[in-house]
Amino acid sequence: MRTASIVIVLFVAACSGSSKPGTAPPPSPSAQRTPAIAPDDPMYARLEGTDYDNACTTDADCHTGGCSGEVCSHEEGVITSCEMRQGGFPTQGASCGCVESACIWYRAP
Repeated sequence: MRTASIVIVLFVAACSGSSKPGTAPPPSPSAQRTPAIAPDDPMYARLEGTDYDNACTTDADCHTGGCSGEVCSHEEGVITSCEMRQGGFPTQGASCGCVESACIWYRAP
């Protein structure tokens, strides 16, 4: 009888969670982020570092590089030419981080 009591206690403990029935878990940080650079931007490839390995699992995997810190990529030490486009880069107010397993510039609400 004692073994049955222990099993019931363990079962109840394993089944009771902190989430309420019918509630969804909070969205992942990646789901709350939107890309800051449009794919049709003439500087997209440079700013998003498409010539580099951009695979990531966390923001810590992503780095900024280039002459003006305009490149977001997994690679460290990216070097670019130092011309600045008129009006600057669209990375102003954006962050470099991991979104859907890729290092990109993003904005968060």
